[in-house]
Amino acid sequence: MEEVGALTEALEGSLADLEPPPFRNRVTGAIGERPLLPGVLTIRVARRIDATADIQAAAARGAGVQMCYEGLELTRSVLRTEPWEDPDGMEAYHQDLLVAEVLVSQGFNLLAETGVVTDAVAIVQRFGRTQTALDDLGHRHDEEPLEVDVLELAVNAGADLSMDGVSSAVRAHSGDVARELLEYPLPDPDQIGVVDDQLDALAADVCVAGPNQ
Repeated sequence: MEEVGALTEALEGSLADLEPPPFRNRVTGAIGERPLLPGVLTIRVARRIDATADIQAAAARGAGVQMCYEGLELTRSVLRTEPWEDPDGMEAYHQDLLVAEVLVSQGFNLLAETGVVTDAVAIVQRFGRTQTALDDLGHRHDEEPLEVDVLELAVNAGADLSMDGVSSAVRAHSGDVARELLEYPLPDPDQIGVVDDQLDALAADVCVAGPNQ
């Protein structure tokens, strides 16, 4: 899948300057533990709206979305599963939290000059407020789960690249796309075809409504 290759290259490039090398390896290893669906969805949406959209530019945004999700999901996993009071487990606990912080920070760096950076900030703020009220599927009580937030961000980030903004027509579809893909854990990127019809409808509505509607 071309999108996976482009996303992987963007992820590797964004982390290439991390030092020292053992820490960089720990960060890149954390990314490899989860499906790349959010990043691939970003690329798919950008190119579905505009077939000429630059895949490297789309992949950079996808990497930003992916790393934000990876960091928050790792934080959630650490806080729920790692020992807080076991001295033997505290070193790994602190290292994993540092990796998570770096991933979110790198994700923000890639999204900083885009039209969805405020969306990303809002996701992190909601996560910080509510992540302690989780059920066994990682859902926040009375709110959408983190995965829906991130997949909506992916749709909006891809659209923003192709449209230079996120229109109300896009936002009207992004939640439906996210919920269609929602599983815990997220599915692999090769399952993205289940939302092809919805992405076609999104692109058609954008074409009819125009970029600012």
